[in-house]
Amino acid sequence: MVSTLSAQTALMQIIARAIYPYSEFLTKGGTKKRDVVNKRLGKLDKQYGAIRLSYNVTLGNRST
Repeated sequence: MVSTLSAQTALMQIIARAIYPYSEFLTKGGTKKRDVVNKRLGKLDKQYGAIRLSYNVTLGNRST
């Protein structure tokens, strides 16, 4: 479970770094700017989507 969570954390950091240049568009509004962000997210999903889907994380409560 630890390795799966660290892999997901690493993936989230990669995506955050890739989106950072576009983050100003998320706060300023506008259809064209939103479309640019959505296009970038689509490209990232194509590139890293297979990695994201290969991990299965199950959260649960272990009470003793």
